[in-house]
Amino acid sequence: MTTTIMHRYRIGIGPWQQIDRASLTALHTTLPLKVQIAKAMPSRPRSYDRDCGLLMALSLYCWGGLGKNLKGKGWATREYAEDYDFHFYINLLRAVDRFDPNKGNWASQVGWCAKAALRDLARQINKVKAVDEQLKVLLQEVNTDQDDSWETTEEPSENEVQYV
Repeated sequence: MTTTIMHRYRIGIGPWQQIDRASLTALHTTLPLKVQIAKAMPSRPRSYDRDCGLLMALSLYCWGGLGKNLKGKGWATREYAEDYDFHFYINLLRAVDRFDPNKGNWASQVGWCAKAALRDLARQINKVKAVDEQLKVLLQEVNTDQDDSWETTEEPSENEVQYV
């Protein structure tokens, strides 16, 4: 009796699906090349969307896209999960264009995409923090300016016009 190792993945927010190790190994080489060829065609075949979605799902869940890169990160919460996925998919589509099975396997490309997604996400977080700090400074300036507003002064101004 042999047991088959099953891997779980899902496409988008769809239901969880399973794939066995033999099918996953076969797709490891063929699927990136299939997507690469279809992506380069001027009119993409109908299967491109399905294959591209499958490649992204398998890369994220089975080939190391979510692996150890996110564990132990304090900011790796649900708040940034969608942003990480977005950056990961962008880097994955870039990696498909330059994938060559003679130079390395697809899982190594997925690992680089995950690291690049973390880098891009960290840059995004740092930009947001910088903007938040600038906004806080501006709000403090506005609040201090409002304390000395024109309505609180009792003395007439030089520019004030009196109507008789």
